[in-house]
This record gives sequence, C-alpha cells and structure tokens, in this order.
Amino acid sequence: MMTRPHVTIVGASAARRRQAITPNALLGRVSALVIMATFGTRPIGAAIGAAVGGRFGAEARLLVALAGFALQFVVILGSTVARLSKLPELAV
Repeated sequence: MMTRPHVTIVGASAARRRQAITPNALLGRVSALVIMATFGTRPIGAAIGAAVGGRFGAEARLLVALAGFALQFVVILGSTVARLSKLPELAV
C-alpha cells in the first residue's frame, strides 16, 4: 500500500539536488548531517508534542507544531543558502 507518495517524490528530488551541488569529497558528511537532522530530531519533537499535548491539550500541541514549522521557514529565509545563485568555490 502506498501512502503519502509526495514525501517520496520530495525526498528523491532533494537528494538528487543535494548530490548535484555537493562536492564529492563532502557528500558523505552532508548526507550524514541531513540524516541526523531529519531522523535524530524526531524523538525530541515527539517528546515535546507529548508533553504539551498531555498538559495543555491537542490544540496547544498543534499550535506548537505550527510555531516550529514557522521557525524553520524563517531560518531558511534568513540563511544565505536561500539566496545562493551559484556555488561558492571550495577552499581546499
């Protein structure tokens, strides 16, 4: 059974883009960082969601999740990565 096919498509697209723009010497490190940031933070988010939901209810839990997504959006927009038009030269 196929669920949420958009997640697979977006993930494959992001991986392809990351592999295309990352120098080969750094590809393993970048991939490890993405995996750690993606899967390593999930238990933290689950614990925060459980604590907020248990104490304040489902509505508060959803508001905290929304605030987290908004914070991610602001961080991405404020980073220099969002404004890159070409890759900087790799310092060796």
